[in-house]
Amino acid sequence: MCILLRRSAQSLKRKCLQKMDCRIFLFVFLSTFWHLSEQCMISNDQRSEESKLLTMMVNSIDVLPYPNPNVLMALRLARDHHLGKEKKLLQLLKEDAENNNISGPNFSSGKVALYVLSIMGSCENPAKIPTQAGHLNLVEVLSHKLQDEFENITNSNFPAANNYDISLSVLALCMANGQLPPASVEYLCNAAVTTTSNGMLSVDAAAVAVLGLHCVDKDRKNSAIQASMASLVKQILDAQTTDGTIGSIYTTGLAMQALSVTSDLYFATSWDCGLTLKKLVNEVANGNFSDPTAASHIIPPIEGKTYLDLNKLNCSADRDNLTMTDASSPVYPAITVIFSVQDGINNTFSYSTSVTVPFASSLLTVMQKAKEMQPDEFSFETKDTPFGTKVVKIHNLESNTDDGIYWLFQEDGELIRQGVNNYIVQDSSTIVATFSVLNSTQWKISA
Repeated sequence: MCILLRRSAQSLKRKCLQKMDCRIFLFVFLSTFWHLSEQCMISNDQRSEESKLLTMMVNSIDVLPYPNPNVLMALRLARDHHLGKEKKLLQLLKEDAENNNISGPNFSSGKVALYVLSIMGSCENPAKIPTQAGHLNLVEVLSHKLQDEFENITNSNFPAANNYDISLSVLALCMANGQLPPASVEYLCNAAVTTTSNGMLSVDAAAVAVLGLHCVDKDRKNSAIQASMASLVKQILDAQTTDGTIGSIYTTGLAMQALSVTSDLYFATSWDCGLTLKKLVNEVANGNFSDPTAASHIIPPIEGKTYLDLNKLNCSADRDNLTMTDASSPVYPAITVIFSVQDGINNTFSYSTSVTVPFASSLLTVMQKAKEMQPDEFSFETKDTPFGTKVVKIHNLESNTDDGIYWLFQEDGELIRQGVNNYIVQDSSTIVATFSVLNSTQWKISA
């Protein structure tokens, strides 16, 4: 489609330049075809809402039980900065990578990718992080983890990561000039036509895949990659609602980033960026982005930037000028989830319980709490793998990879593909562990 549009524009331009009275029409056509960024910028009056988000994220640095690379990425892409807090968060991330063995199972490929991107956005080299033992090469670590992912897919048809993590890893490795596993780009191209789960588009996975493929094919010379990007963009556009939301309000920020770098792949009338931006600003005013990670995804489009800009920043030009709004440090109360386990093969049991755990708890913490409350029903065993902690037995049923029998985890109907020690549960969600027989197709096409 984009090729035809370019040819139509070029043909029309030649004809119009031959006729003076066609120049006005040419201007209107080209103004519609090439998107005007001015219509999708927040006003000075709306800056106060952004400042609230930035203040909340800055305050979260001293409150959250773990350093959040998403927050640093957003703070680095913002116009206004609190340089002291950004420097502190950067140091916390580097210390966490060293002290908690970022090469080990506690870090998924997607999490390592976030560390690479956030450190890169701080104008430091993620391939050379100073440590007591010398230095740590996070780019190399990420490359190895992603290669392990594809070897695992090849050997067992069981990807330990989801498409979002794989897309994020491709994006980070490309931007850091790291070694991309040969299968990674092909995987994203193939996923472009199958990035669905239960018939619903995974907007966040599609959006990050677009950014990753855009980085890989900067010159737009690979027809297969361009076709895949066009397919992903169409899926994102099809997820729009009449109020400007794309998918959900929490995936809209990532979708905006993807659409902003692919405007040659769709008609201007296919997306009203101004309407989407207005929707986000209204949701901020309504208090719907109080979670730091959710807020971090919308700062880049609010600033007219994307994650692709993280390796282009000039940190020496930063101004320490963030005006902190009158907001106290955020308080993150305990969360409650429903946790269920069931035999989906022979239907011999089904148990469910309500579990209350601290904010930002892992799925493993939820399982441990459920086992503590009802040890007979929720007993389980795990195994550490290169991709995180894997559940091999619940109650009295044990997985058998040779027969394709696994414990399948879902949160609110969406497949969970991270190790239970890495996956962070959400408040008021329902998590179901089902003893299931799976085939390779189910694993390969799910987002």
